[in-house]
Amino acid sequence: MFLAVIIVFILGIGAFLSVFLNVMVRVMFVFMFLMGALLVGLAGLYRQLRNFVIKTKKMGW
Repeated sequence: MFLAVIIVFILGIGAFLSVFLNVMVRVMFVFMFLMGALLVGLAGLYRQLRNFVIKTKKMGW
């Protein structure tokens, strides 16, 4: 009886951990994807801003 309770407890923890890890992996993947998109967006914005500054300096501003 005691052994059965321990086995059920371990299986419950294992199932909980597998679901938890699955959710964590998805959250981390989405977070990394968003961070990557943000970095790409910032890099593009910086490039546009730099080109704009170079153009205005060529105009003699």
